[in-house]
Amino acid sequence: MGIPYGIYHYSYAVDASSAAQEARYLLASMGDASPSLPVYYDLEDVTLPYGDATLLGDMATRFCEAVEAAGYTPGVYANLNWWNNCLTDSRFENWSRWVAQYNSSCSYAGSYEYWQCSSTGRVNGISGNVDIDFRIALDSYVSMYRLYNPYSGEHLYTESASERDNLVSLGWNYEGLGWNAPTSGSEVYRLYNPYSSDHHYMMSRDEYNSLVSIGWVGENVCWHSAPKSTGVPIYRQFNPYAWIGTHNYTTSTAERDHLVSLGWVDEGVAWYGV
Repeated sequence: MGIPYGIYHYSYAVDASSAAQEARYLLASMGDASPSLPVYYDLEDVTLPYGDATLLGDMATRFCEAVEAAGYTPGVYANLNWWNNCLTDSRFENWSRWVAQYNSSCSYAGSYEYWQCSSTGRVNGISGNVDIDFRIALDSYVSMYRLYNPYSGEHLYTESASERDNLVSLGWNYEGLGWNAPTSGSEVYRLYNPYSSDHHYMMSRDEYNSLVSIGWVGENVCWHSAPKSTGVPIYRQFNPYAWIGTHNYTTSTAERDHLVSLGWVDEGVAWYGV
């Protein structure tokens, strides 16, 4: 029927290890499903570690990173109380949020993609109650694909599915969705170095023009950045030992911290997704 769908998993995990086990179980159960909407992790059961925001962040990280590694967009679902009082670790900013608040409006102060407003809705042809959900800003973002060249060590980021598929046919590894980018906002530029075959990304038009003047190939505006106040940070790391693939961009603080532990330099936030 062409109806877009996502997937939802209710968690009974007690720690990060069991959260990872839940992710493996879910992914193995999905078969040939190909959801275009996120795979959501529901964190609100009474058996979960209610008072430990860091542990909940660890659990969500293990689940969501496994989902992302499998090529899907991860997200976290919870009711308003849990969002306000439990899911407060900064890592929850890395994933799409789905907020349940049965009310005439949603009072959650953070950014969110879905709002569940009722469990007593009615749909013709269905017997009994159904949930009612709203998707916020349905067409306000594009998915950014992330690829890795195992021969050069370069990561590449693109919103083009055709570019993604062409690179995969040439031997690149598709690593799933890197982040969601807004369709408007501050511009992010992409350049190509014909001497090293490396790509570089930046928000500075002056830096872009400077690199073009010394031989880089300008590829113009490739996506946009969300405002800092509402966006998801995209962290940038620099490898001082590499000639190609010198930069990595990620929403994952775990990936950032791991690379820094290996000698990469943390260069802060490059731009913001949604």
